[in-house]
Amino acid sequence: MIGPGDSCKTTILDAIDLLLAERQNVTFDDLDFYDANPANSIRIVAVIAQLPRDYLRDDRYGMLLAGWSAVKLEWKSEPAENAGFAPALILQLDVDDTLEPVWSIYVGSTPEDKSKRVRFADRKEMAPARLGAYADRHLSWGRLRS
Repeated sequence: MIGPGDSCKTTILDAIDLLLAERQNVTFDDLDFYDANPANSIRIVAVIAQLPRDYLRDDRYGMLLAGWSAVKLEWKSEPAENAGFAPALILQLDVDDTLEPVWSIYVGSTPEDKSKRVRFADRKEMAPARLGAYADRHLSWGRLRS
């Protein structure tokens, strides 16, 4: 992402990092909520496409797949590859006044249609690499020089 300072780039990256957290003990406190009020719950949602073949199995996430069109930037409740909607998962992170994060897969068209929780091992597998000002320390060629 490229943009001027203070244009919410870091906030967006932080949200993606939380949604795909590679750790089990993500903690929240009152200051994380809008207006420092935990009654204003947190919800982060993202569409994850180009899934590993293993995720498409019915006994894994196959029954929970949505359809995503990268061309139309739309999703449908079910994949329809012949119409340009590839299989995708809609991941959701909710945090309410209990301060306990809940990772789930959004299914259907209403927020109440949540179904299966996302396994930690799968979140860990999907976790993005985040590179910042010290990117060379995160990459193998930077480690060789140390």
